[in-house]
Amino acid sequence: MEKNRNAGFTLVELLVAMLMSLIIIGGVGQFMVAASNNYQAVDRQTNLQMEAQSVINSISDMVLESNNVALLKKDSQQYFVIYYDKKRNVVWLDGKEHKLYLFACENNAECNDVVFNGNHSKKMLFAEGVYSMGFFDASPGKSSSNKLGKKGLTLTTSQRRPLVRIEMELCSKITAQSKNEKGFTYTVSDTVAPRNEIVPIS
Repeated sequence: MEKNRNAGFTLVELLVAMLMSLIIIGGVGQFMVAASNNYQAVDRQTNLQMEAQSVINSISDMVLESNNVALLKKDSQQYFVIYYDKKRNVVWLDGKEHKLYLFACENNAECNDVVFNGNHSKKMLFAEGVYSMGFFDASPGKSSSNKLGKKGLTLTTSQRRPLVRIEMELCSKITAQSKNEKGFTYTVSDTVAPRNEIVPIS
C-alpha cells in the first residue's frame, strides 16, 4: 500500500525552520545596526572636522584684519579679544557647556562690560563641542608656548610682522545615543599675521 506523500510538515520541522529564520533575521538586523552606527560615526567625524575648520577660518580672518589680539582673564574665565580701530570682537569659551561664543562690541566700554562685568546678554553662539582654545604669540624668536597676555602683541625693532597661532580642540559624541561624552576629538590650528599696523593696548 502506497504512503500518503501530502501529509505536510511536522511540528518539529516547522519549529526548526522558524528557529533558523529567527537566527538569520537576527544576524541581518545586527549587521544593519552596526552599519548604521558606523555611518553615524563617520558622518559625525566629518561634520566635526568641517565645523572645526570653518570656525578657525572665521577667527583667523578676524585676526588678519585686526590691530592686536589679547587674552583677558576674569576669575577662571578667559576672553580672547580681537582689537580693531574702535571695535572689539570677544571670543569666549564656556568651559562647562563646551560652547564658543562671540561678542561684537562697538567700543571698549562694551568689551569691558562683557569681560569684567560678565554681561553675556549679547552673546552669539559660534561653535559647540569646543573643549579647549588658545592664542599664542608665534612671532619669530618667541617661544612656541608663549600665550598671549593682556598686553597682546608687541613689536620690536627687528620684528615687522608678528604671528598669532590659534589652537582649538573640538569633540563630538560617536553616535547620538553614545554615553561617551567626548567621542571623537579633533584638534585644529592656524597661524596668521595681522595685515594692519599693530597698535599697543593701553
